[in-house]
Amino acid sequence: MSLIRVKGSSITGDLPAISGANLTGISAGVAGITSSSSSGTAITIDSNNIVIENKPAFRATSTSNWENGTAWGETVKFNACTSGGNNIQRNHDNLGNFNTSTYTFTAPVDGTYYLYCNMYSHYDEAEARWCFFINGSTLKNYDTSEGSHYSQRSGTYDNNFMYSTSIELSANDAVNVRSTLNSPYSSYYGKHCYFGGYLLGKKR
Repeated sequence: MSLIRVKGSSITGDLPAISGANLTGISAGVAGITSSSSSGTAITIDSNNIVIENKPAFRATSTSNWENGTAWGETVKFNACTSGGNNIQRNHDNLGNFNTSTYTFTAPVDGTYYLYCNMYSHYDEAEARWCFFINGSTLKNYDTSEGSHYSQRSGTYDNNFMYSTSIELSANDAVNVRSTLNSPYSSYYGKHCYFGGYLLGKKR
């Protein structure tokens, strides 16, 4: 049996193995790592040494068919999330930050987020545009011009438009996708559209 001796403020000798699962209430932590959580698991490492983090992430779709006459500022109706709602059935909202009634993602924490969206519009649209809106305002490019939008000309086939971006958000910032055309109005086929995103890391 190993002996443990207390010498001054230090402990010498062999210590018994300690299970990490039994370590609770430790405030000092590891240098550079802090936690405000009193329950749950934020980070796990599986048997293959793959690190799994508990980060906000979502992907929402729509149950609607053609939505016609979508005027400037009208929110795209992404009303299906964790329960699916179309033939893809790959929707998710791991921390419950997407509202299927307001079609809006609310950032739970400050951070840099990755956002993506796919819109499916009708072939005979002269033009169709949508944009990420942050707290009711369009996401801008170069600080002055409207950005992150989709546009097209009329043709023979329906059109798919994919847009993605990274952006710094503050906690409680609200993000959704809205039309940025008044005339002609933008139309879309909801079941072929999706909107998603996830936390990349901290803000600057």
